[in-house]
Amino acid sequence: MAGCAAVDGTLEVRVNEPPRRGWLRRREPGAERALEALGFVPGYDCWQATVGTDPAAVARGAELVDRALPPEVELVPQLVHPGLSAWTTPPPPSAPAEEHVRAAVETLVRARAGKASFDTRRPARNDAWAFATPPTLVVDADDPAVDLELPIDDPASAETAVDAIVATLSDRPLFVALIGVRDPPA
Repeated sequence: MAGCAAVDGTLEVRVNEPPRRGWLRRREPGAERALEALGFVPGYDCWQATVGTDPAAVARGAELVDRALPPEVELVPQLVHPGLSAWTTPPPPSAPAEEHVRAAVETLVRARAGKASFDTRRPARNDAWAFATPPTLVVDADDPAVDLELPIDDPASAETAVDAIVATLSDRPLFVALIGVRDPPA
């Protein structure tokens, strides 16, 4: 289970795919129908439900989780992918997608480590990844023509990466996740 917030404040709840049963690992249609009845739609590797941007969205998300998971399941926080880092100042939520992408790419370049996921649409779908693997800044998008390997120390590389990622984005809301980025030393 995950709770995700887009840069515009849209909240989304994500749960794992229902377990597969038997030797052939067949889908369990009853479990999928139950998730659909709650408003979940299948995503790439999970089921997703958009719960909105208003103050009651968090409560709706928590209720969906309670109804989607069996009562014997205990939720334990394991992993958090922040969309913000101390390496850059985040743009305001109302800023264009390009500014949010630029902040994430600049974070990777300054931190010289980590990766960023750029997802759009409802439910969210991945449009592109950026990886900082010195001496290279890599952009990996759905469109192979957009895939890039750029020198991480070239000041023009970050802007080239931003342009390539923005060109692949489908729509709003934009979800940005920074993964493996540590804050700068104090």
